Amino acid sequence: TYVMQSELLNFIDEWSEKDPSVSSDRKLALKADISPSTISKARTGMQEIGWEACIKIADALGVSPQVVLVKAGHLEPPNAEWDADTEELVRLFAGVDPEDREMVLMILRHKASSNK
Repeated sequence: TYVMQSELLNFIDEWSEKDPSVSSDRKLALKADISPSTISKARTGMQEIGWEACIKIADALGVSPQVVLVKAGHLEPPNAEWDADTEELVRLFAGVDPEDREMVLMILRHKASSNK
């Protein structure tokens, strides 16, 4: 089952009240270059907004992808160690084909465990 991304949707709603260029889900979808159904399906609980769409939404809103990914539940809230390299890693990972993501994660897990 799918859990609604209410924190992200509330963030989008609050932002749309301040920014006329994204004053509706349709306008935001067009500005973010995503399907309008992506947001409407999230609102009805049929589908979550994925990593790639979150990155595009962040770009359309002019905010850090980290902000949107945290609100969507894809990332834990940042800690003091969050820096530009981490943000770049998140952005790059979002652009990796889903089939290749597991391989990227395996490499990172191996590197992290060998540094302990």
